[in-house]
Amino acid sequence: MKYKHLFFDMDGTLFDTSEGIIFSMQEAFKKNNLEPLSRDEILKLIGPTLDEIMDIIFGIEDNPLKFKIRKDFRELYAEKGVYMLNLYPYVLETLEELYNKNNNMYIITSKPEIFANKILKKFKMDKYFKKVVGIPLEGNVLPKKNRLNKLIIELGISSNSSVMIGDTKSDIDAAKYNNIDMICVSYGFCQNKSNFNNCTVVINKFNELLKIVE
Repeated sequence: MKYKHLFFDMDGTLFDTSEGIIFSMQEAFKKNNLEPLSRDEILKLIGPTLDEIMDIIFGIEDNPLKFKIRKDFRELYAEKGVYMLNLYPYVLETLEELYNKNNNMYIITSKPEIFANKILKKFKMDKYFKKVVGIPLEGNVLPKKNRLNKLIIELGISSNSSVMIGDTKSDIDAAKYNNIDMICVSYGFCQNKSNFNNCTVVINKFNELLKIVE
C-alpha cells in the first residue's frame, strides 16, 4: 500500500497520555467531594472528547456538577496533567523517516488544539505535521469524522492516497465516514478489540508503519 497523506490520532497512538488524564479526572472528583473513578474506569473512557466523556459519566442532561467537574478537569490538566505523558516506542524515529520521505502528515485529535500544539512543541515534533486539528476549549465541537472530512475537503486530496492511524472507535468511524483506509495500533486505549475487525491493517509497533506506507 502506498499513502501520501497520513492522519494521526494523538492519545493512544503517538503518546500514552493516560497518567495525566487519570490524575486530572481523579483530582477533579476529589475537589468536588466525590469518590474518584478507578484507573480502569477512566482508561475505558479515553478516546472521545471531554464533553462526550462527561455525558458518559453524568448523562446527557446538563447540570452544575457536570460542568464543575469539566471545568476542574480542564484546569488540572492544563496545569499539570498535560505534561504527564510518554511517547510510545519508535514514534520519533518513524515520524522522522516518514517526514524525510516527503509524506504529508496531519494530527486529528479529540484533545483541545492548544494542548496538542503545546505537547508537540515540547517534544520537538511540531515540524512533522502540516496541520493540527483539535477541538476548541469552549463552544461547538464537531465529531472527529466531521473534522477529518473538513480537512480532506480543504486539502483537496483523494481518499485512495489517504489513511487514518489511530487506536479507538472514533478513529475507525472517522476513516469509514471519509472512505479512507484505517491503520489501527493495538497498543493504545481501545478496550473492545473486535473494533479492529473494521481496520485495513492492525500494527503492534509504531515502526511497522514504514512497511505499510511505502
